[in-house]
Amino acid sequence: MSSARPTSGGARGALYDWLSEAALVSVTVVVGAGMSRLFTDGSFLSDVLALAVVAHVIAAAARRARLPVLAAGLVCGASLAVTATVLLYPDTAWLVLPTADTALLARDHLVDAWSVVNASSAPVVPAPGLVLGAAAALSASAFLADTAAFRMRAAVTAVVPASAVYGFTVAAGTGDGAVRHGALFSGAVGATMVALWLRNRRVDTWIEPRPGRGTATMARAGSAALMLAVVSGAVAGPWLPGASAEPWVDLAEFEVTDAAPWVDRPSPQPEPWADFELPSTAAGSTSGSDGNPDGPRVLVSPLVQVRSRLVELSDYELFTVEVLQDERQYWRLTSLDEFDGNGWGARSDYADATGPLAGTIDPATAGAAIVQTVSLSGLGNSYLPVAFEPRRVIDNGGVALEYETASGSLIKARSAALSGPSRFTYSAESVVPAIADPDRLRNVDTSALDADFLAFNTQLPDDARQVVLDEAQRVTAGSRSDYHRALLLQDYFRLDGGFRYDLQVHSDHGIDSLEEFLFDVRAGYCQQFATAYAAMARSVGLPTRVAVGFTWGEWDSTRGEQGAYVVRGEHAHAWPEVYFAGTGWVRFEPTPGRGAPGDFAITGHVANQAGLQPSGELSAPQPDAALSGVSGDGAGSGFAGLRNPLDQDAASGSDAAERSAGAGDSAGPFGQGVPRLVAVGVLVLVAAALMLGSVPVLRHLDRRRVRARLSNDPAGLIEEWWGDAVEALALAGLAPRTFETPLELARRVAEDRGEVGPVSELATLATHGRYALNTSASMAVRAGVLGSRVVAACRRQASVSSRLVAAFDPSPLFRAKSL
Repeated sequence: MSSARPTSGGARGALYDWLSEAALVSVTVVVGAGMSRLFTDGSFLSDVLALAVVAHVIAAAARRARLPVLAAGLVCGASLAVTATVLLYPDTAWLVLPTADTALLARDHLVDAWSVVNASSAPVVPAPGLVLGAAAALSASAFLADTAAFRMRAAVTAVVPASAVYGFTVAAGTGDGAVRHGALFSGAVGATMVALWLRNRRVDTWIEPRPGRGTATMARAGSAALMLAVVSGAVAGPWLPGASAEPWVDLAEFEVTDAAPWVDRPSPQPEPWADFELPSTAAGSTSGSDGNPDGPRVLVSPLVQVRSRLVELSDYELFTVEVLQDERQYWRLTSLDEFDGNGWGARSDYADATGPLAGTIDPATAGAAIVQTVSLSGLGNSYLPVAFEPRRVIDNGGVALEYETASGSLIKARSAALSGPSRFTYSAESVVPAIADPDRLRNVDTSALDADFLAFNTQLPDDARQVVLDEAQRVTAGSRSDYHRALLLQDYFRLDGGFRYDLQVHSDHGIDSLEEFLFDVRAGYCQQFATAYAAMARSVGLPTRVAVGFTWGEWDSTRGEQGAYVVRGEHAHAWPEVYFAGTGWVRFEPTPGRGAPGDFAITGHVANQAGLQPSGELSAPQPDAALSGVSGDGAGSGFAGLRNPLDQDAASGSDAAERSAGAGDSAGPFGQGVPRLVAVGVLVLVAAALMLGSVPVLRHLDRRRVRARLSNDPAGLIEEWWGDAVEALALAGLAPRTFETPLELARRVAEDRGEVGPVSELATLATHGRYALNTSASMAVRAGVLGSRVVAACRRQASVSSRLVAAFDPSPLFRAKSL
């Protein structure tokens, strides 16, 4: 028989190649389109699909050029890097090539994307890092699919990478379009598997060994089954339970970071790092704000990062503040005044932070002005720490800043948040409230407030639990003023309610978690205490919001010209603020072991924060210099009979310190947060090792199953043994050619290398089994003996590495043996 492949077979083979490649591309396109369930808009799709299609094209071209897999992967990676630079980062490119700036910007975006994945629920804004990550995942699956389909000829394996990406979309995405995407995905995968099976069948042999096993039969049967499955799914799918349900997996529950959705907006990306505009005209643009400066902006809620800072970034320096040592303050980021039952959010109305900044503090309670110089080192979000209440920006460090009067928030301008530096130094002047006489608060009530203002700041969701409202009423029963109610609620958490500080509790702050916190767990950290206080205070008519920021940090006399406070993750904090007519917003401190500087006269609790001295002991509470003459028995607290909280707070603080120290002990050599990643990596490696290690066992069991099924089919057993021999010959470097019959292969093997066992006799039996009318059982037994000898001889000639690769190769589990 001629050694040349028949012309008709070559043309048909090329056609099957093109059809199979088109089918693989269709799977990728469908999976990419399905990612719309993860994002708030479709601006990401063109870039993601462009990169994925480029991966398909490069993989196919490299395969046709007969490049090895490793070389093809390198070429594909380089091509994708160039394409991604052109599409996503054109401003950083040199001609069309990526530069160091491209790599740095992409790294920052990917870091941000990791934070989003860990802390936000779908749908999220298609931020640049998420677009890049989605494109990378889909492009990698495209290259792996091409490799599995055409190099390994494994039809099922070819659709596994895209199926993994689709599975993540199904688990984490919304239910919008789930049935439509599912039907399209099923159809594309089914069509791909049929096309690949037809192609492999055509390549494996050009003469069918038995009637009814030809490609036409397979095509008809496969297409009919595929059409039936897709149509049935599309018709019945919308009526199935859960067809439009919420995501199966809420990634925010995994507590790598904590997430809280904004009211009437997509879930924000957790800070630190950056925030993004909504929607973006180009997912990869870093300058979209220039084109739409007045567009809506999704800002990060710092409340979602409190726990990750306290635990995972405990020892990580975030910023320093140069002030006089006795001018320590809570360094405030923002305040949140909207509660929808799931979390706390805020409105935003920012203006350029130039000239004098409007204030909300009553002039009669305005204290001395302090000037602070803040140097950001590890804090990359848009909100900037500053003492409340800022009155002017002295030096913006060359970064455009904005300010919102209502929340007292100083932030980076949109352009600076998207493309500006994350580390810079700025100076601001603040006027700190100074309320020495509690009677100022005791003698006013909410009747003096604007009705709309009061309604907004006491609003609770309709599904607020009555048991929570009843508890707030019980705690404040018998109160003599609004101020008295605020104090009773504060000390309910600190002194009377049996609550304790604990970083190991779950970090949600919705309605359900609030009830669990109050009546079951009774343990948490500042996020739980502040949000629970605010919700309960609102329920009894006190206008309340949640502020987020940091305690003052650790004094370092060697920093700056006169010393500075070094603020680390362990100093992250949240606290409630209550509004009093004629005064403004007044902070209270329900978190055990915490106390704001200058607030002893109002709250009855001295300044205190988390922090470990070199000896490992908690810093002792330090009364403020201005209040050093106030007796420690609570007489100056503004509420007769208030118990001295020093002992209680010190004990709570010590417990917190011990827990912080215990958390710090688990940190790896690269700092906090690494152990979690290391653990995840180890689990992934162990899972991969278990899966890989199971391959030889599964292949052995598969052989036994097949041979048991063929026990009454001698011809089938001979074919099975011939298939094993063909795989062994390929292992020894004697792979069959696509056009060779068994006898032709045996003849070539005998000419090239004769020491591979009785191949010729086994080939004769294989030919007989395929085309003879009857095959005896003794021939099958003889084929088993011959096949074992061929396999053993080939294995002896193969290298150790080749045998290992063959032993752990899972592809034989998913495809028919070569015939």
